[in-house]
Amino acid sequence: MGTTYNVIVFSDYENLEQSIYDSFNSVNLSMSTYLKDSLINKVNYSDINEWVNVSHDFIEVLRYAVDTCIKSKGFYDVSIGKLVDSWGFGPLEKNQKPSLKDIQYLKTQVGCDSIEIHEEALAVKRKRDVALDFSSIAKGFAIDKVYKHLYSELKIENIFIYTNKQIKVENIRELKNILLKSTSNNNPRFIILDDIDQILKVLKKQARKYKFTPCMGRSHGIHAEPITFGLKLASFYAVSYTHLTLPTKA
Repeated sequence: MGTTYNVIVFSDYENLEQSIYDSFNSVNLSMSTYLKDSLINKVNYSDINEWVNVSHDFIEVLRYAVDTCIKSKGFYDVSIGKLVDSWGFGPLEKNQKPSLKDIQYLKTQVGCDSIEIHEEALAVKRKRDVALDFSSIAKGFAIDKVYKHLYSELKIENIFIYTNKQIKVENIRELKNILLKSTSNNNPRFIILDDIDQILKVLKKQARKYKFTPCMGRSHGIHAEPITFGLKLASFYAVSYTHLTLPTKA
């Protein structure tokens, strides 16, 4: 899925790290367009109207995506993979922008009804020339899958899961207490809250200072819409402030 993850749990279970990895990796092998042999690529490179066998997880995510597509009247649509790739945002390297003709053609192919699902057979097929892209939903599903494994199956009650700005927490109050109990001058892992607070003050001050300073935006490692340097600093401040205050307010 092209990201990292961080999981904090308090448990005596052995081989827990491997089971967490296996849960994340199963989603990656199913839904990553960057893996040649992933299920999603088997679907994307299949012939039109050819049924492809997939997993239960794949069906669950695709069904949710299609339902959301219908409810949003097409504003959310995971069948836009080829449009995404044509602009160089996907796994395929592009050295030039797509032609207007190509864009117009691909726009005629996408849609909530461009993929057919056979839930009982665990199979899907492309009805038109589209490619699926689960980038907007796979990471959240992976977090939910790991959480279900830890909380519902293993009965672990103190859980913190983070990946790419998405967080899942169970019993944050107890987690806070355990973290704070581990903070002392004799513990090299003590939390330096005062120093972090000073960094926040500097970020806030500099965000205001440079709020009108133009800065090139970034998206997937390439240039995007212009922003201001102050806005970039303000986003750092907001994320840092949340990380600092969430445990202490629980």
